[in-house]
Amino acid sequence: MKRKFELITADFKKGDLVRYIPHHAKGDSGHKDCQNGVVSSINDKFVFVKYDNGMCTMIDGDEPYTAAATSPWNLKHRARVPREGE
Repeated sequence: MKRKFELITADFKKGDLVRYIPHHAKGDSGHKDCQNGVVSSINDKFVFVKYDNGMCTMIDGDEPYTAAATSPWNLKHRARVPREGE
């Protein structure tokens, strides 16, 4: 039997664009403390995310970044912005 975390971490895969929404934002994805990032890997408890830094926005995960193990309960998928020529 799978644990609760395993079910939700399975909703994410490497390369997914995500938005971190902290608990104190109460679901408001526009809150000033929310952050965008790209999933780098998952395990049975956490989604590992490479977050945007002050110099650039995460598009494909190869940019300079800050990474963190993040609870899947604090993440929402976000749409990929098409690149020129796509």
